[in-house]
Amino acid sequence: MQVFCDFFFLLLLLLLLSMLFCNHCCYYYVLVE
Repeated sequence: MQVFCDFFFLLLLLLLLSMLFCNHCCYYYVLVE
């Protein structure tokens, strides 16, 4: 069960990072345009 919780937490963290990264790229793209 602990492993599952760690995996879920890692997945959530990855999702958050990807969202932040995507937003950063989108803002950069808008500025460049």
